[in-house]
Amino acid sequence: MNLINTKLNKSLFFALALSHRFRNVKINFYVSEVETKCEKQFAALTFLLDDKTVYIAFRGTDDSIVGWKEDVYIKNLYPIKGYLSSYDVFYYLYK
Repeated sequence: MNLINTKLNKSLFFALALSHRFRNVKINFYVSEVETKCEKQFAALTFLLDDKTVYIAFRGTDDSIVGWKEDVYIKNLYPIKGYLSSYDVFYYLYK
């Protein structure tokens, strides 16, 4: 099941760009990785705010087989591959 609606997302981004609250927010450094062989699903997006705050948003798993497997690994393994990718994002942004 794919819940991504490109047309609605485009409308949302235009609405955010026109709003007083969000129009100066910079969005960058989008990462999306799905690796079926190592059973990893990872996504992150960086928002730069007016006060120089950096906000990193991470997407959770979806209803795919890879997502389900990673959900099981979260309970039973540490660290999972997605955690390591999170570290890589932080390291890249703050090195």
